[in-house]
Amino acid sequence: MSNDEKSETQAIGSETEILNELGSLIDALVSIAPTRNKISQFILLVKGMPYNDAVKLFPFLKNRRTREEIFNALGLQLSSTGTIEFTGQSFASGLSSILVGEMMLLSNINIRNALSAALLRRVENLKEEWVYHRLQRVSREAQTSAHGKAAIVILKFIRSLGEKGGYIIEKSKLINYLKEQKIDEKTMKDAMNLLINYKLIEITQDSITLADDVWHHSPLIDEI
Repeated sequence: MSNDEKSETQAIGSETEILNELGSLIDALVSIAPTRNKISQFILLVKGMPYNDAVKLFPFLKNRRTREEIFNALGLQLSSTGTIEFTGQSFASGLSSILVGEMMLLSNINIRNALSAALLRRVENLKEEWVYHRLQRVSREAQTSAHGKAAIVILKFIRSLGEKGGYIIEKSKLINYLKEQKIDEKTMKDAMNLLINYKLIEITQDSITLADDVWHHSPLIDEI
């Protein structure tokens, strides 16, 4: 056997080896998903978040030395308005793109089914997992705080309207509904900030909508 033929054999390998390699590749992708890796979770949530809110969600930021080390390693900075942002072509920016890409890739049921058939095991929908994880964080907050409970009221209200034709609603309509539920302005504000920080809703000057990935998995709201 020539050296070229040996090289080709080693590169291609047996069917078992190839399937093992494919399984290892999927496992590697899953291992960096935000539901499985706290650095990935931190990177996806913290971009654009006010620093004071980030400290509440990620207490390690209170330690100046740790904060500076993490910011330098990941490529994060505080903006002039006090939000946390990526610095150009940073590790955080690059990893964020990879995470979004892999979640989009494995949200395709045809791709997951093909991989599951080849590997003889289930390949998870990482995007759906990530949405559910964020909803569960809000659900846990609701067990101990009024604004957490109000956040769930907001999600369920938007979800109910979505069933009638859309997940974008006028901000004034939501505020009026919350007032009817006897929710005060401070609790409303804290609830909306909580949902924004977990990337569950998006707010413009006049409207509120579910985040795109939440919109695609809105039935999960019924489970909290």
